[in-house]
Amino acid sequence: MVIHVFHSTPQHNLNMIPYFRKVYIEQDLSFCVRVPNDNEKLKYAHLEGVEFYGNAQQLFELLSTKDCDAIVFHGMFDLAVAYRLALSKLTSKCHWIAWGGDIHDMRVRPRRLYSRTLKRIIRGLAAHRMKSVSALNSGDAELLEKLLKHRNVGVLPYPLIDVKPLPFKKNTGGPLKILLGNSATETNCHIELLHDLSKLASEDIEIHVPLNYPSVVSRKYIEMVIDTGKRLFPCKFIPILELLSKSDFEEYLLDMDVAVLGHERQQGLFVAYYMLMNGKTLYVKSGTSSFNTFKQLGFCIKDTRTIKDEDFLSISIKSDVKLNRNKELLLANFSEQALQDTWLKLLS
Repeated sequence: MVIHVFHSTPQHNLNMIPYFRKVYIEQDLSFCVRVPNDNEKLKYAHLEGVEFYGNAQQLFELLSTKDCDAIVFHGMFDLAVAYRLALSKLTSKCHWIAWGGDIHDMRVRPRRLYSRTLKRIIRGLAAHRMKSVSALNSGDAELLEKLLKHRNVGVLPYPLIDVKPLPFKKNTGGPLKILLGNSATETNCHIELLHDLSKLASEDIEIHVPLNYPSVVSRKYIEMVIDTGKRLFPCKFIPILELLSKSDFEEYLLDMDVAVLGHERQQGLFVAYYMLMNGKTLYVKSGTSSFNTFKQLGFCIKDTRTIKDEDFLSISIKSDVKLNRNKELLLANFSEQALQDTWLKLLS
């Protein structure tokens, strides 16, 4: 049996569980999903083999009842889980797919030196006893090797699940629709981006900001983003506050012309992948592992750090040749078919 352990990220989990059943068709699979409340469990009612936990103790009680060959952790945001793994007999069976949030949580910042150093040490002790550790791109793999003193961090991206490329949808004369960020977390740097784009307030634009995810987020921060957006872009600022289904979110993204991601780390990959596949202009901050990976693979993306120096024409202009190339590269590197063998090798 192979057990996949997920955090409370339903948008991701609900796509990956069916995908893993297709990839590992000959294996007995079980899925342990962290949920904040009983209502969250209802989202998984249509899926088989899913069990739930609320904290590290419940997770390890659940794992102790199973005779498994491998355990795959998709992110390890809970330090209590890493602490238990540093001491557990199960750790030698474990694979850790580290997310950008895992790495961000361990990087030293002056105000939180002790906290972040402790997190790095505990995760490092667990990682050195695991069967494998992987990151979502090569830049994050290098960071993780330095943070954990680990020499063999692999690269294992998640694919763009159950999404087919559509004919490019062009703006036929309406306002230029600009998407800012991918969620309501402060790491999106919404306030900074709104100020960077404020000189376009008189242009024919709409500023769309998804503030509907995740479920646990600072309401004060969301209110600050909305207040700033409405002040800088009267009648042109459109916050998204209701949680959308996957299909509705994809339709929403298709209606955008430009996506601007302001994260200082790897984050928002679904939005980035989807926009690249469908002929949209994508801005990502230079210096991040996402930006470096896209550039290394040959994608045509723009630098969020320089958008404040661009005018309306520069942001709105598109090259069909370059955008078609982005689509080809996306399918070659991040589609389900492109990554199936890579995921199979994880447990071979």
